[in-house]
Amino acid sequence: MQILAKLVVATTILFSTCFVNPETKKIEAAGIEVVGISDGDTLTVLYRNEKRQQKIRLATIDAPEYSQAYGTKSRQHLSDLVFRKQVTIRKISDDRYGRVVAEVFLDGKNINVEQIKSGNAWHYKHHEKQQTPKERLIYSAAEEFARENKLGIWQDKNPMPPWDYRKHNPRNGSKK
Repeated sequence: MQILAKLVVATTILFSTCFVNPETKKIEAAGIEVVGISDGDTLTVLYRNEKRQQKIRLATIDAPEYSQAYGTKSRQHLSDLVFRKQVTIRKISDDRYGRVVAEVFLDGKNINVEQIKSGNAWHYKHHEKQQTPKERLIYSAAEEFARENKLGIWQDKNPMPPWDYRKHNPRNGSKK
């Protein structure tokens, strides 16, 4: 019964807060198109009005590297969600590689959370200080949901987090 109650609470949190709340989310740009997918947590958008492209790193998630187990599946899942679609972004910061670090939304749905909830990324706790307590709860609940349901990376008994993979395989890791 306790597991069922946790699942109901987690599901309620996930489905009720994965949409843009105009009172709490400040949107940087709307009407932009996803024109490229690098991996499960990095994409390229085209700002139509400015006719320029920008690489976007999905904030506070970390997906398997392309050369890692589930790397191609994670990339494909992100592509299936947003490629050639109009998205909205909420910029968090810029990273040392010149990418915008942001939450990405499609029809109000938080794509960062979707990647985690589907088992295609980890909640990257190294950067969770950038999140509000409510956002940390949502992202953590999404990861717990994927783990408990053995989705994606959680089908493996001990999936290797990308930050460990990059440490052990510096030539195969990407810019994170």
